[in-house]
Amino acid sequence: MKEVSEASNLLAFQSIQSLDPNDDGNVFVSPTSYWLAMAMVYNGANGDTRSEMGQALQLQGMDIEDFNHQNASLMEHFTNVNDEELELNIANSIWLNQTYEFLDTFQQSVTDTYQAELAALTTPEPINEWVSNQTNGKIKDIINQIDQEHVAILVNATYFNGAWTYPFDENNTQERTFHKKNNSSVEVPFMALNEELPYVETDQMQAVSLPYGENEDMQMELFLPKEDIAMDDFLEGFTLENWQEWRDSMEIQKGNLRMPKFSLEYEAELQNFFQSLGMEQAFDTQEADFSNMIDQEQLGALYIDKIVHKTFLDVDEEGTEAAGATSVEMKTTSIEIGENFDMEINRPFLLTISDNETDTILFMGMIHEPTSID
Repeated sequence: MKEVSEASNLLAFQSIQSLDPNDDGNVFVSPTSYWLAMAMVYNGANGDTRSEMGQALQLQGMDIEDFNHQNASLMEHFTNVNDEELELNIANSIWLNQTYEFLDTFQQSVTDTYQAELAALTTPEPINEWVSNQTNGKIKDIINQIDQEHVAILVNATYFNGAWTYPFDENNTQERTFHKKNNSSVEVPFMALNEELPYVETDQMQAVSLPYGENEDMQMELFLPKEDIAMDDFLEGFTLENWQEWRDSMEIQKGNLRMPKFSLEYEAELQNFFQSLGMEQAFDTQEADFSNMIDQEQLGALYIDKIVHKTFLDVDEEGTEAAGATSVEMKTTSIEIGENFDMEINRPFLLTISDNETDTILFMGMIHEPTSID
C-alpha cells in the first residue's frame, strides 16, 4: 500500500497550496477522504478519462487490480487500529438513481474493495444522515439538492478521535496572543505542555510531533515557520519530500510547547483542483467516459458534475476530533540546540495528522486564525 499512500499524500500537499481558505484564512482537508471517493470513481472510468484520472491521482501506470488491492489493504489497516484511545472510522457509500444499474464488475469492485454501501438515490436527507452518523454528527448537509440529472453520488466519510498520549493540563490553559497574517492579532486560549516529544528545528521552522493513544500509532505534526519567514514562502517548500525528511529528523527532546485550543469547519469544491492536475475529460458533458460504471448507451454521457469536500477539526487539552467527508529553498539540516526546546505556536502554522506504519496523511491543515466554532 506504499504507492497509494504516497500518491494520496502528494494530493494532500498539492491541495493545501491550491484550495481557497475559508473566512478565517484556514484550509483543512482530509486527503484520505477524497482519495477514496475518487478511487471509487476511477474504477468506473474508461479510455482517455481513466488515463487522465490516473495521471491526476499520480498512479504512474499502476494497473486497476494493484490499485484496488493497495487501497483495500490501506482500509483494512485503518479498520484494525487497536487502541482504546483512538477511534478511526472510514466508510464509503454509493447512491444510485434506480432508473439505472451498475455494471457487475464495477459494483463488485466498490463493494469488495471499498466496502461501499449501496442505496437508492432519492432525496438529500438519507445521504446527509448517513454522513452525519459516520462522522459523529460533525459533518452535515454534504448534499443540498438532487436533480433529475443525478445518476449516482459516491461518498466517503472519515472520522478520527484521538486522545493525546501526553494530555495538556487544563489548569495551565490561559489566554495569549495569536498573531495573524495581516499583522492583526486575536486572543485565544493557549494550552501548555512540558514533555519529552519528537522535535526538530531548522533555520526555517520548528516542528514537533504529538502522539495519540497508548500505542502512539498516530500523531499530529505541527510545523511553525520562523518569525521572519512568511507563510506563503514557507508553503513553497512544504513538500512531501521535506515533510518526510523533517519527520525522520525528529529526535526525542524535553521542551515546552504552547499551542492554541481551537476548532474549525472547512468546505471546498474540488472540481477546479482536479482539473488543474489534468483531469479535464471527467467533467466534460460530451467527452467523459465512465462506461466501466454504467452502460452509457442507457443514458448518454455520464460525467462528474461536482466534488464537495467538508471537514471538521477540534483540538483541546484531551486530544483531537477530526472529520472529513471528501520559491524558497528549504533547508532540512537540523540546527544544534540546547537540551530543552521552547515552541509557542502564536502565528500561522501547518499541521498534519498521520499514521506511523503507512505514513498516510489522514488530515492536513493550514491555520491562520485558531478560533473556536460558536
